Amino acid sequence: MLHIHLFGHVRLLVDGRSYRFQGLPKTTPLLAYLLLHRETAVSRDHLAFLLWDDVPESEARANLRRHLHDLRRALPAGTNWVLSDAKSVQWNPAAPTWFDVAEFERLCQDTNRLTEAITLCTGDLLQSLYDDWILPERERLQALYFATLERLITREWERGDLAQAMVHARQLLSRDPLREDVLRSYMLLRAESGDRAGALQLYQQFKTRLDEELGVEPMPETVAVYERVAHHQPPADDLDVQPRPVLAASPAPPAPGISQPPPNNLPARLNSFVGRQDELMLVCRLLGTAETAVRLLTITGPGGTGKTRLATEAAHWLWEHHRDQFPDGIYFVGLSGVASPELVLTAVAETLDLRGDPNGSSLENLQAFLRDKRLLLLLDNFEHLLDAAPLLVELLTAVPHLRLLVTSQAVLRLYGEHEFPLSPLPLPDPAQLPAAADLLNYAAVRLFVERLQAVQPRFVLTAENGTAVAEICRCLDGMPLALELAAARGKLFTPAAMLAQLNQRLHFLTGQVRNRPNRHQTLRATIDWSYNLLTPAEQTLFSAVALFAASFTLTAAEALFRADAVPYLPDIDIPDLILSLVDKNMLRALPAEGVEEPRFRMLQTLREYGLEKLGQMETAVFFYRNYAIYYTDFAEQGKAGMRSTDQSAWVQRLRQEENNMIAALDWLFADADTAQNALLLTRTITALSRFWPLQGRIRDLRQWLDRAMRYLPDLSPDLQAVLLNELGNTAQLQGDYPIAEESHRRALQLAYALDDGVLIAHTLHFLAYAAGRQGQYPEARQLFQESLSLHRQLPTATPLQLTTLLNNLAIVHKRLGEYDEAIALLHETLNVKRDIGDKLGLPASLSNLGNLYVLQGKLGEAEAHLREALELRKQLQDRQGMLYSVNQMASLAVAQARYGRAVTLYAAADALHQAMGIARAADGLTDQQHEMEILRRQLDESELATFQARGARMPLEEAVAYALREDAA
Repeated sequence: MLHIHLFGHVRLLVDGRSYRFQGLPKTTPLLAYLLLHRETAVSRDHLAFLLWDDVPESEARANLRRHLHDLRRALPAGTNWVLSDAKSVQWNPAAPTWFDVAEFERLCQDTNRLTEAITLCTGDLLQSLYDDWILPERERLQALYFATLERLITREWERGDLAQAMVHARQLLSRDPLREDVLRSYMLLRAESGDRAGALQLYQQFKTRLDEELGVEPMPETVAVYERVAHHQPPADDLDVQPRPVLAASPAPPAPGISQPPPNNLPARLNSFVGRQDELMLVCRLLGTAETAVRLLTITGPGGTGKTRLATEAAHWLWEHHRDQFPDGIYFVGLSGVASPELVLTAVAETLDLRGDPNGSSLENLQAFLRDKRLLLLLDNFEHLLDAAPLLVELLTAVPHLRLLVTSQAVLRLYGEHEFPLSPLPLPDPAQLPAAADLLNYAAVRLFVERLQAVQPRFVLTAENGTAVAEICRCLDGMPLALELAAARGKLFTPAAMLAQLNQRLHFLTGQVRNRPNRHQTLRATIDWSYNLLTPAEQTLFSAVALFAASFTLTAAEALFRADAVPYLPDIDIPDLILSLVDKNMLRALPAEGVEEPRFRMLQTLREYGLEKLGQMETAVFFYRNYAIYYTDFAEQGKAGMRSTDQSAWVQRLRQEENNMIAALDWLFADADTAQNALLLTRTITALSRFWPLQGRIRDLRQWLDRAMRYLPDLSPDLQAVLLNELGNTAQLQGDYPIAEESHRRALQLAYALDDGVLIAHTLHFLAYAAGRQGQYPEARQLFQESLSLHRQLPTATPLQLTTLLNNLAIVHKRLGEYDEAIALLHETLNVKRDIGDKLGLPASLSNLGNLYVLQGKLGEAEAHLREALELRKQLQDRQGMLYSVNQMASLAVAQARYGRAVTLYAAADALHQAMGIARAADGLTDQQHEMEILRRQLDESELATFQARGARMPLEEAVAYALREDAA
């Protein structure tokens, strides 16, 4: 028996065992269509043109023959599954087949087996397939699933089985979370079962979601249920609480001669609608629900985000499912060719074929014609005609049943307007790419692949090309137009070759599609159109903020326009211009968190264009320099902030701005011949010398420092010493001790020559640390004590600096066997760090105390300290510190006789040290070698290899989670 599942993703089982079904790109759709129409023979021509509607007839028929052969090959051998002759094809009704859709429909007819029916519906019908033909069938089955759940809710409620009724209500809301009628039922069920607080919480969560996603309030009936539950009142008899569809099912087609469908002139669908299913349903709900319909809905977004496609798809959907709401029609009015705002109403009149009073105005004629009509107008590409926006209000005021759906790059700013901002398509996380098959769950990838297959039918997404495809989608910001233009180049380029071209995306992304507007023939033309709609001041600001490689604040943007540093510019209001660029979708405002300053971001495709425009401006060098100065100052503020009580907040700010600071460094190095730029780049790099190790970016820091060393002679002696010390500290972490010692000793000579006590004390500390890492403990103790003595004499010495010194001196005492002295120092540093709120430094003292307790056999106290240190480092995302903690938890595991755990953690740490470029200190290496000898005696070779293999595969986050698990073997 062959079991075929089409709900969710296609799955086949033969006699209960999974069967691998793999075929050409259209083999699965062909299988699905034959199964869904299994009771009748299907015309070959119909099948060919349904599945390949974008190729010549002969090619479509040939494709069908090839796919039929492939389908027979892909199905289990030994049975004639598909019947065919010269004219038709049919799934063999006599073949031993169990089909989940057929079983679902059969069980839905049996009132005693409804629960069994819904368990079959594990997802939407072939949810990763977006061919046009499957959408009505998917919606029909979804409606049947919802109706079955509604019957179950009502039945169980009437029987008094409230718990089971709530289970079904949750199931329905998980698939259709905006069903207010079901929410009302669920609230009453919760209240009736005694969970009144839960019922009220449901309402608040739903109200928040409606506001965030749609900007609307719950329906009056829902508010009434909330009020009654809140006041312990029973539901009113006339209150609508039973589930009912929010979006009505498609009406039956009219009988000939009785009525005509409403007129429409909507553009025909030429290819599949990919992604945007949630957005589509939201737009349709806003426009198509009679009781709460929005009358003016503006879909906004940058050029190329798919505003027109979403709007026309919504119009088609409303015409197919809600035509009773628009008995006088749904009309598409293209405005891209309209040159003047005065001609907007003329374009509408021409679309409606209106011949009005020659003595009346266009507005009067339209108002008179439309006054009693119920229709929807789709006004496409309104952004260059914003001066005509007030006319829309007059039209809506005079025509009470008119609804307008507008697409525009800029919001209209009208009273009563409901803005629907459209973002780029969702993208996979490049750091955690899923398997190739799961990549197609991301709309950006799915669109690119489908359009690529239109020009390269043999293309299949695989593990080999999946990474390049995902990176292409990321480089193009998930912008539909850019993805389609890139896919069109698939005739010439593989994804990997295409990716290499995208560093010049504005030149690469061109097309020659005859039925696409000129401004959509190239990515550059699309952005040209948007840029030319900006005022001169907006164009200047847009080009200047293209400098930001990541999101940025208003303060950072204002810093680019320092009046004393940018000549030839009039006074401009930066906040107003930023908001205008957001309204025109040339910038995106990011959601603000807490009291943080709002942040803004530019899509990379727009940024490349903006940088080109900036390069053509006489003032470009001033903007670049202001940008670099701002981020040098910011890095130094961050360095000080990481030593303050506001450490956590400053670490987060530095993370947010890291890419912007790197962009500043790139420019400074490109133009480092000037003394000012050499100074700025050195100050920035040395200021970030604590932050980058926190991120585990030791190699990156070393590369920046090595590059900065080229400009050492151009720096003042004090800054030379700072740069040398930071190079020495980084070389220590990498185990490059000759460079470390040479750098610190050169810095010490400069410090003595300057007679700079602070610099001398710091450099002695660094030399002491280097000696300790190499196992030179007597020398390290002497240097630490010299540094400590100097620090205590300095009026500028801070508790943070002193505790760092004492912590490191304690490590030397431990290595010399002076445990009591070490513990006393560590307790002192621990108390001070807790008092001053040093969250970054606290884990080091906790770890060192924990290590001492391990040596003393106080394993309970050791574990408590080591675990707290790791938890803190995890909260701070201190990658270097987390790695040290993983090592220390491995050592603890040896002492606890948890040998498999110890081997796993040591193997993870070894691999991570290598990946992050952090060398082990000499004492740590010696300890590990000794403990590995113990582990080899306790475990046989196969056990040891198994645990080592497990640990070596762990990324840092997984190793940390494993170390914190108390039950981990």
